[in-house]
Amino acid sequence: TSLPPELIASASPLSPSNLLPTQTPESTPTPTQLPTPGNTHMGIELVGGQFVSHVPLVADLGTGWVRFNGLSWANIEPQEGVRNWGQATGLEARAQAVSDAGMNLIAIIVHAPSWAQAVPGYACGAVLPEKLEAYGRFMYDLVARYSQPPYNIKYWELGNEPDIIPTSVTGSSLYGCWGNQEDAYYGGSYYAEMLKVVYPQKAYQAFDADYCNFTFQYPVYAQIQQDTTFFEERPAHPCWFNVYIPDFDSRLHCTYSPIGKGNSFEELKADAFELMDWHKKRANGIEEIPVNLPGNVSGFIFDIEGPAASPFQFYLSDSTQHFFRGALYFNTQARPDSLAPIYTFVKEDLLKMIETFQWNK
Repeated sequence: TSLPPELIASASPLSPSNLLPTQTPESTPTPTQLPTPGNTHMGIELVGGQFVSHVPLVADLGTGWVRFNGLSWANIEPQEGVRNWGQATGLEARAQAVSDAGMNLIAIIVHAPSWAQAVPGYACGAVLPEKLEAYGRFMYDLVARYSQPPYNIKYWELGNEPDIIPTSVTGSSLYGCWGNQEDAYYGGSYYAEMLKVVYPQKAYQAFDADYCNFTFQYPVYAQIQQDTTFFEERPAHPCWFNVYIPDFDSRLHCTYSPIGKGNSFEELKADAFELMDWHKKRANGIEEIPVNLPGNVSGFIFDIEGPAASPFQFYLSDSTQHFFRGALYFNTQARPDSLAPIYTFVKEDLLKMIETFQWNK
């Protein structure tokens, strides 16, 4: 079969140039800028002498947390009551670099000095019972010194993986060796006793702000922060504030409403129960505890179990003039198991606040 004449006429004759592949013009590719992931919950432990120089690289990954293992109590206080803060220069440089990069540092405290070792020769082990108070004073001073700018350390880890028996490691191991095979909790019981001492010392002061019509006692390690905006608007009343506890990055959000036209007691009470009900979506259970105190102070406490955003809420009122409400929040993901010791500690302060609450006459 032959081709039609018109196709033969239009066909180009074959030549060496017709057989060469077509050359694609060269172009310069435009690089694509990948988005920075931003500060996240991802964390990295940096080790070695290049810790500080590696901090910017870690920050570029979007990391939110850096772990440092660790600061030695034995180096800072080799003699009881005598502190050598010059031994903390490594911590200071690391903490400042991490803070400047917008990340959080978790600093691990290791090694008891020889005068405080429950098992002689094992700095990684438990602290002598009679020296727990000394450890508590050390931690109090340490946190007070380094929780402020430029270091801004808010998170401390007391011992690195302390669930090892002393004979399994060397005495100077960076692993903690609080393990005790004779304890039902493998050393956890005594570790808990240490935590009771290390937590902030219980002491209280009076709340008597002139923008509120009541008083109560709150912890000396907390701060009162008056609200100036609420969702970019002015608060409904000047007596809106937070009781902020920097050590735990927690806050009790407090609001006050005068009872009157447009704000009946029953309506405000219903709002409090509705806000509590909202947390039932995540709660495992809610205990409703009635409050009846001298001075015409009554209301309800809502103790909320499970991964709810707010584990503790309450309202107090005289049912005729005043209505006050509080809700506790931690600035972290709601993980009840991890927060349980801190929540138990803070809950004591909240109950103290409620027990000492009084309306101004």
